[in-house]
This record gives sequence, structure tokens and C-alpha cells, in this order.
Amino acid sequence: MTNLARPIDPRVSLNGVYDLDAALEADVDLCRQTGITKLGIIDSKIDRLGPRESVRLVEGASLGVTTICHPSAFTLDDPGRWADELVSAKRSVDYAVALGAPTVYATTGPRGQLTWDRAAAAFVDAVADWASYASDHSVQLLIEPTTHFGSDLSILHTLGDVVSLANAAGVGICLDAFACWYDSTFGTCLDAAVSRCGLVQVSDYTLGERYARVRAVPGDGIIDWHAIFAALSASSYAGNFDIELLGDHAEGMASAFRRAAIWITERLVEYPMPGDNSGKPPS
Repeated sequence: MTNLARPIDPRVSLNGVYDLDAALEADVDLCRQTGITKLGIIDSKIDRLGPRESVRLVEGASLGVTTICHPSAFTLDDPGRWADELVSAKRSVDYAVALGAPTVYATTGPRGQLTWDRAAAAFVDAVADWASYASDHSVQLLIEPTTHFGSDLSILHTLGDVVSLANAAGVGICLDAFACWYDSTFGTCLDAAVSRCGLVQVSDYTLGERYARVRAVPGDGIIDWHAIFAALSASSYAGNFDIELLGDHAEGMASAFRRAAIWITERLVEYPMPGDNSGKPPS
């Protein structure tokens, strides 16, 4: 059993993307093992269990929900599919409302044979109704970057492109530094990204790792998280911090998530931001 003596900041959540095939019950149990009091939930897990059962499960475990993930929003080069994709996208907002999650985040979807500019324009058109629906339900819609290996999911692989498209589409940003910490726009666009940021996803990259679906515990790699936390503190960021670990962790997933949560909790003491850092479970 993981040592739960040290309380975790309640702004920290455990993202279920660590295993897309794992049931929501397994994610809830992993929170119990780690002492993390909030979840980031992939909408497909709610689809499988059912929304009512998902709400009962999460509320019964006294967990909060930071975000709902809706991967690959639109097939950007095929407008004929957008209506059906919009129905699915809006359902993720309904899940957020039912579970009390303040945000929904997504990747744009693939561009197919479109140029980047045409794909970006297509996303702005496609996302408008979804963004309006989210706003009407007091949910913040966010877009995130992926690595280039995620081109089947997104057109966004640099922080500069994320900021540009978020501004054009009128949506917020999920700051996933793992996907773009290395790009030339990261440092110059960080402040602009933070100003639109509704969620920070935390993991790390270790030198020599060749697999995109391996994400280390923060502090074990080379991403300059201190600079990111300093920028978030300076902007008075008041959102949540979602741990997104992938790959095999020899220490076990519970231990890896627990270490990540403690690391973030320590950074939130080092870089104060608005919000509760008492470590108490959500009400």
C-alpha cells in the first residue's frame, strides 16, 4: 500500500489516459491507493460504464473531477462528418456538467490532405457550435497539443500554434508541456498560453526515450517545470494540475502517480497560486 501520510493538494488530478482500456472503477481505485482526490476522465470510459453509473461511482468515492477528455474532435477535411462528431463532442460537455468538471479538453482531429492553414480554418468553423454549447453550460472548452506522432489526432504540435488557434477559435488551452516543451516557440509563447490556460497537464521526458507513449514522473526528466510554474504563479493561474503518465513504470502506477502528486504539491508551495493548498479532499 502506498504511504498516504502526506496530503495531496486538491488541485491535483489523476488522468485515466494511463490505460485507455482500464475501467473507470480502476481509475477510482488508483485514486484511493494514491491519496489523489480528483480525476481527469476520458469520455469513452463514461460511455462504457454509463453516465448515471459513472456519477454514482465518482460521488460515492468522494472524488472531484477536473476535466473530461474528448480525443480527436473533428475530421477536418470531411465537413460531412462534423454534425455527427458534434453530437459526440457535446456529450462530453454533458458529462462535465453531470460530474461537476470545469473543463473539457480535446485534440483538434486530423487534417487529412489539408494544408495546415486550411485545417486550422476548418477547425475554427467546426468547433464554433461546440464552444458555444460549452460556454452555455459554464464549461471551459480547451485544446491541447500532441507530439508529431499524434498527427492522426491533431494539427497542433507547437505551443505557438496552440496559442494561435485558441485565439482564433475563442477557446482555452490545456497546457501539455510534454508535447511541445522542445519547440522553438515554447519559451516565447508560454506567457500567452498561460493567459488562456484552463488546465495544466504534468509529466516529464527523459533523455534517450524513443517512444511517444512513455511519460515520466515530473522531476525525473528534463522539462523545465520550474519555469512553467513560475509563469503560472506570475499570472495567478487558478486552475488544476492533471497528471498524465503513460508507459510502464517499474515502481508501479500507484507509486508513480503518488510521487508525481507529491512533486506537484511541493511546487505549489514553492510557487503560490490562487486556490486551496490544504490537501483536504474536495467538498
